[in-house]
Amino acid sequence: MPYRERHFVRRDTLLATSDFVLSPGWGNTAAVTSVSGTDQGWKITVTANGSGIAVNPTVTLTFKDGTWAAVPISITKITDRTGIITDLTEVATTTTDVITFQGTPTAGHTYIISSIVTGTT
Repeated sequence: MPYRERHFVRRDTLLATSDFVLSPGWGNTAAVTSVSGTDQGWKITVTANGSGIAVNPTVTLTFKDGTWAAVPISITKITDRTGIITDLTEVATTTTDVITFQGTPTAGHTYIISSIVTGTT
C-alpha cells in the first residue's frame, strides 16, 4: 500500500466567550464566564442561572478557524463543577460542535467543560 501523507490542520486562533452559544435550558441569565484554548483544545466555564433552566441544555461552538475538511474527532467532558455531575454527548460537524448536558443544571452553579478536537486536511 503506498504511503499517503496526511497533514494536520493547524487551528491556533484563541477562542472568546462569544464563540460559544448556550441554549435557553441553561437559564435566561446563564453565561460562559471564562474561555481558554483554540478550536483544537479548549476549556470553558458555564454558569447556569435565571429562569427557564431545563433538561439537556446545549453549548454550541462555531469553529473560529473556519470549516474543517472533514468532520473532526472531538472528545469533551466535564472536568470540574460546583453543580451536579453528569454525562455529555456531542455532535460535531465541519463547522460546529454541539455539546449536550445530559441532565438539568443547577442555578448558580458552574460547570467546567473541556474538549480536544482533531482532524486532517
